[in-house]
Amino acid sequence: MEPIYYDIHCHLAEFADNEIEQMMTSMPNLKVVAVSDDIRSLNRVLDLASRYQGRVFPCAGFHPWSLKDHQLEEAWQVIRLAERAGVVCINYRVHGLRRSGEQEE
Repeated sequence: MEPIYYDIHCHLAEFADNEIEQMMTSMPNLKVVAVSDDIRSLNRVLDLASRYQGRVFPCAGFHPWSLKDHQLEEAWQVIRLAERAGVVCINYRVHGLRRSGEQEE
């Protein structure tokens, strides 16, 4: 029996269609939890999940700064289409922020 490989946090929407096709063809036992970080990437993830049923599993996630251009209601409507919800988080290091009690380096 062939092993099944899982990628449980992949930004698959960032890959070109031909790269995804090559990935799926070369690794027939690959299953991917495809995460989003904004509405555009979630729509792409939902499309990929439809194309690769049983292999790509959509996970809705939003970075807080990605919602500034979208209405929260629109985000909730799209999230309801996904099978899973991801973490909505702030990337402290990327944005130069500090967590409560964290010392400056």
